[in-house]
Amino acid sequence: MFACYKSIVLTTFENRSGNVANTESKRYRIQLDLSQRTFDQLDRLQTRLDAGSRAAVIRKALNHLETTISYIDEGTEIKIKRPDQEDFHIVEYPLLQK
Repeated sequence: MFACYKSIVLTTFENRSGNVANTESKRYRIQLDLSQRTFDQLDRLQTRLDAGSRAAVIRKALNHLETTISYIDEGTEIKIKRPDQEDFHIVEYPLLQK
């Protein structure tokens, strides 16, 4: 199940000149149903990435995925070389192909 909620966040801050300014930014709230395995994976990634929240992990993952897709769309080969190996392994992402 997936739900998306839209909200407007009104932020008040003091700018450099000391004046108070209001800014309005659109924010969206989503609700995800995750299996225990996926939830545990999210927690492990939060710890590994030293992320401030689970939402931060998801934002980082989305940015990484978008970057990966842009490289694939350009025809770039993504290669991995392990420290104990001499050869590179070409990473294939069949699900991300157009």
